[in-house]
Amino acid sequence: ISNGNSLNSVPHPMNPSSFWGSIKKPYPTGAFWTNFVVENGDGAVAVLPYGVKCLDSGIQISYGPTRRTVTNKWIRDTFDVDLQVSTIQPYTNRGVLSYDELSITMNYDVSGGSYKTSLVKGSPFITVSFQGSTPIITSTTMHITKMESHPIPPSSSSPSSSSSSPSI
Repeated sequence: ISNGNSLNSVPHPMNPSSFWGSIKKPYPTGAFWTNFVVENGDGAVAVLPYGVKCLDSGIQISYGPTRRTVTNKWIRDTFDVDLQVSTIQPYTNRGVLSYDELSITMNYDVSGGSYKTSLVKGSPFITVSFQGSTPIITSTTMHITKMESHPIPPSSSSPSSSSSSPSI
């Protein structure tokens, strides 16, 4: 500071959570998806057109416009679980795998496998890839009429692995 005074370093009252996964400091604290990593990581993120929560129990997806409230003061899309994606295998850990300005990939480790979702702001699709895990996809508000599995060929780095990405 030009007048000779110095600034004191003060720790932030909220310590970084383990949900930052493989991301190293400095953290992108202004990113659209920070609700996935602060405190309990249970806040909703507006991916648009969906709201998404990444919880220990799985990935919850809400299509808020179906519950939109409009007044002369606000427009509110209420989060309600329209679709939940998880696995039969027990949850062990979750965290950010990668991100950029418009997307985030969240990874879930489960007993004997994993699954991940790449969420892209503005995309009308939600993709979840499973590796060594069996998906559970539930909804109390939607009637799921068809599911498809699209096996992904094993990568050259791990010839024995396989994964699939169901489309809903």
